[in-house]
Amino acid sequence: MAKAKKPTPQEIYRARKQREEEEKSAYLPPGLVNHGNTCFMNSVLQGLIATRLLNDLAHFNPIPPSVQEHSSTPLLSRRSPLLTNGHGLGGSYDRTWVNTMPIGDVFLTVMHKAWRIQEQQKRESLSPK
Repeated sequence: MAKAKKPTPQEIYRARKQREEEEKSAYLPPGLVNHGNTCFMNSVLQGLIATRLLNDLAHFNPIPPSVQEHSSTPLLSRRSPLLTNGHGLGGSYDRTWVNTMPIGDVFLTVMHKAWRIQEQQKRESLSPK
C-alpha cells in the first residue's frame, strides 16, 4: 500500500483560500462574546439563532403546512404575548407595549440583532449582555 502524498505548500494555501471563500458566503450565526461564565447560554442562543422555525415565528412569516400538521395546536405568532408586545413586528396583531416581560424583550432584541447580522453575512460578534 502506497503512502499518501503530502500536499505541497501551494495546495495547502489554495485549499485554505477556498475554505475562506466558502465561509464568506455561509449563513452562519454571529459569534457571541463570553462574559465570564456564559458559555452554555451562548451555545443555546446560537442553536436558537439557527432554528428556522423560531425565526419564522418571530418575523411573523407563515409556518409551512408540513410543520403545522405535526403540531397539536396551530403555530401562530399572533398567539404569543411576547411577540405581540409592542415590538412593531406583529402588524395588525401588535399590541401596546407593557413592561411585564423584561427578559423576553431582551431575548427578542438579541435574537433580532443576531438574525440581522446573519442575513447580512457579516463577521461580527454580538454581546448577549
